[in-house]
Amino acid sequence: MKYLVAAVFAAAATVSVSNAAVIDFVAEAAASPGGIANGYTKNFGGFNVTITASRGNPYLDGLYLKRPGGLGACILVGGPGSGCDNSLGNNTDNVGKFDSVTLDFGRSVDLSGFSFTDAEHFDLNASNFTLLVNGVEWTFSNLVAATLSGVTALTLAWGGSNPSQFYLNEVAAVPIPAAAPLILSGLAGLGFAARRRRKAV
Repeated sequence: MKYLVAAVFAAAATVSVSNAAVIDFVAEAAASPGGIANGYTKNFGGFNVTITASRGNPYLDGLYLKRPGGLGACILVGGPGSGCDNSLGNNTDNVGKFDSVTLDFGRSVDLSGFSFTDAEHFDLNASNFTLLVNGVEWTFSNLVAATLSGVTALTLAWGGSNPSQFYLNEVAAVPIPAAAPLILSGLAGLGFAARRRRKAV
């Protein structure tokens, strides 16, 4: 019995690890900087992520003084691939005031390994500045240390009690295996059967 349980959990862990993906917006910005279409879907490590912005378009910003940018948002001058319209107020190429970006994973995932930089591309990962994560205030330092479980869509927005403009550099996503609930219910059934067997002896 104990060997079966161990094997089941090992199999579930193998499925999760084998499907883990690092969603690296620094690399994406290096390869193809500029605005991208709202609702653009990109394949990362074998699964698709759909990217949208609340205002304008998602924007991939490259290096500034050799410091990384990543995913932001702005209203573009033209179509995808063009730059931000500098004639508009509060229209920075990061996630600033009035902005948010959403990553839709199309399935339930666990998220960890967040990394952020600020408007000048300095590291935000140890800071007590705040942002909104699916409407809830977090500090950047707490979010970087956290694992968010069972997320289908992630919205990162400027806001909170001590907000900062930011770029999302990267995040790691691990899909939750579709078989996980069945595995857990199966283990519960095995435990029930074992208890009944002990009572019958």
